[in-house]
Amino acid sequence: RGAITQVLFDYGHKWRKDHTGLKDTVTLRSVSEQLHELGYDCYIVAKQRLLKINAGYWDDAFEFHARFKYVSVMVWCAQHDWPARKRIVSIFNAPFQIKDYFD
Repeated sequence: RGAITQVLFDYGHKWRKDHTGLKDTVTLRSVSEQLHELGYDCYIVAKQRLLKINAGYWDDAFEFHARFKYVSVMVWCAQHDWPARKRIVSIFNAPFQIKDYFD
């Protein structure tokens, strides 16, 4: 694996094609899947939670920028085998339901 253990980026309405010029296929889902293929687990940094968004945890509600004009969240990705990843996730780990965040 490479030397980059973590990636943190903003995801929101500025990802729309009219702001970036990127193809419509460049979505949070596609980026998190690409990072997963490179060995990263990705999470939305929510209030007191890290919501895993790749490796079978995807929910279409995560592509929310089309529904809200001025909403953004931080997305944190860390190498799956990075020892500190599990400790960091456990700090935020608690039972939740996705509907609690996207009503």
